[in-house]
Amino acid sequence: MKKTILLVCLLTAAMLTGCGRAAGPVLEAQAAQTPAETKADSVKTEGVKTVTVSGKSSVYSTPDKAEVNVGVRTREADAAAAQEKNAETVDKVIQALKDLGVDGKSIRTTGYNIWQEYNYETDQIRGYNVTTNLTVKDLDIDLAGEVISTAVANGVNEMNGISYSCSDYYECYEKALEAAVDAARKKAAVLAKAAGSEIGEVQALVEGYQDMSARYSNSSISMDAAEEKSVGSMAASVMPGESEISAEVTVTWYLK
Repeated sequence: MKKTILLVCLLTAAMLTGCGRAAGPVLEAQAAQTPAETKADSVKTEGVKTVTVSGKSSVYSTPDKAEVNVGVRTREADAAAAQEKNAETVDKVIQALKDLGVDGKSIRTTGYNIWQEYNYETDQIRGYNVTTNLTVKDLDIDLAGEVISTAVANGVNEMNGISYSCSDYYECYEKALEAAVDAARKKAAVLAKAAGSEIGEVQALVEGYQDMSARYSNSSISMDAAEEKSVGSMAASVMPGESEISAEVTVTWYLK
């Protein structure tokens, strides 16, 4: 019985030893194939020719929306009186704009300031100034001039600027992108032909910097309280002009 058990153990050990020796060469053979496969891949990519060019294009759009920033400045000897007068005038302006058809949600208070006015020679307070700034947004271009005139007629005595925007900005930008790719393709075709080749499939396509400032264009319009009447009569004419919406791309083509 003991001899039989010993024989079985010896046979098992011999089999395990044999398996270990058989596995070694297989693993070594697989490892030896890896560098050869890598080398084949690198050879495969050698000799590929490409051409890289940039393209730019612009689309022009006429702004159809405007945003107006106006202010009401009041001065009184007493701070409370200056605030009260300012609030009354601002309320009057807001109501007049609503009566004109401006949505109340489009009118926002964007600034409020109160300060003392000094007589530096006597080092005494001469009075108090209060300023409230209102921004009126989402205005149709045709209404913008009338909004300015109405605001001035009802007490606005500061004009802080007007900005224009295009509702179709993103549509125009997409058109500019398409045109930019076409421009890049034409340049690439010319270069490839000069080199005795022609362009094939696109290898890479990268969008360039998108200048969002074209979405909002600003005009510097300002006024002083002394100019209130003249500006009020002139402000009815608002000319936004055109906005240039540009796109840039960089494209790489395979040559064939």
